[in-house]
This record gives sequence, structure tokens and C-alpha cells, in this order.
Amino acid sequence: MAKITIRDLEFRVTSARLEAFFDAPPRTSPGAHRLAWGVVVETTSAGAKFDWEPRFTAERLFETKPLEVPSFRDLNGRQGSWGDDGEIAFLYTFTHESVVNARWKVILSASGRLVFALNGFSNFDHEGGLVGLLPVSVETELAFAPIPCGSRAERECRARLSRFGIKDRFDFRVVDGVSELVPIDYPNNGAI
Repeated sequence: MAKITIRDLEFRVTSARLEAFFDAPPRTSPGAHRLAWGVVVETTSAGAKFDWEPRFTAERLFETKPLEVPSFRDLNGRQGSWGDDGEIAFLYTFTHESVVNARWKVILSASGRLVFALNGFSNFDHEGGLVGLLPVSVETELAFAPIPCGSRAERECRARLSRFGIKDRFDFRVVDGVSELVPIDYPNNGAI
């Protein structure tokens, strides 16, 4: 089951996505270009003891350099950790609280989608005895969100992506004036 667990409380995931964005101005040297990768997980309180809905956000979980990842499948096996010395990920319940002392990994599931798993801790001061630094875990398959390109034309967006050598196919679209590259090789990517 896709879920966020806080201590012994489980919240069912309603949306989980892998987000990538270009992290360099378009005209910088190729060595300065990076794709920054993040994860956003939203839940529902349906069936839970509380009526609040936790949301996990790690906007910049890791980066990749040009030619480092020829396909989303090559993110399989990525892992990392951090202590309590940064603001890498947040858990939102009533306020945003840092997730600390965390270990995470990304693996490829049998369905061909990436699974994100994290174990860490976050501070709470809530009703029902949720007080102090409590264990938090996340486990869910990820959809692959469109890659934003600002107001750039399709040709410019595709040129930026081509610097990374990613062989997966992408459609181009514009939503509310923002250009996006939409992954089409990622399995069942309609539910973002």
C-alpha cells in the first residue's frame, strides 16, 4: 500500500510524483547544467484517526549531470541520507517541519515505475499524543511530472533536455502559458 506513516498512523497516498527541473540558465556552459529531482507525496485522511492530510515534499532531493541518466530507469538504485543539518525535505501537517535523520532510496518496481522509500523523523506538537521527534516513513510508486520550461518554445525545451542525453520520449505542451515536456515512455503516467 502506498502510504505515509507517522509513528503508527498510516495515511493513504492520493498523489505521488517525481519532479525534475532544469537548474542552469540556458546559455551557461554545459558542465554547469543539472537536472534537479524532487518528490512530492500527498495523502488523504480517509479512514485515518485524524482529519489532517500529511504532505511530504523534497523539492531538490538529488541532481544529475548531463549524460549521467540516459533514462528514468537509470534512477533505479539511487539512494541518499542526511542528518539534522539541513532543510532537504519537509512534512506538512499544520505547518512545514523538516524531515531529519533520513535515509531514502528509489527502486524500479515490477510495473516499471519508480518506487520512493524514506525513513526519517519530524517534529510534532499535535493532539492525541503526537508530540516530539517522531518516526516518519514514506513508501509509494511515483508518477513522472512534466518538466517545466518556462515560456520557451518547443525547440528550446527539447534542446535543453537533449543536453542531458535522456533517450526517453517526451510530448510538448503549454499549460497556462508554461511550456512543459511530458514523459510518455514512463508506464501509466496519466495519474499525476
